[in-house]
Amino acid sequence: MTGAAGRGSEGPQTRLGHAGGSHRERSRVARLAQSGFTNPEIGARLFLSPHTVEWHLRKVFAKLGTSSRKEIGSIPLEGMPTTS
Repeated sequence: MTGAAGRGSEGPQTRLGHAGGSHRERSRVARLAQSGFTNPEIGARLFLSPHTVEWHLRKVFAKLGTSSRKEIGSIPLEGMPTTS
């Protein structure tokens, strides 16, 4: 299945979603939240609204089976791109 940006069949599905921009963005949000940044701080760093950050975190929580940002602090986020 190919999305609007031509993504969808570019790579394997990972724990946090499909490879590509959406996965990369969720990965960055998750890592910053794990480091203790607030939604507005994450948004400012990644040029996202706090609402978008919240949406990404809800998706991360669902994929990892957690219910709060505090819980993702103790979960290794292996296989996720770094925030370089």
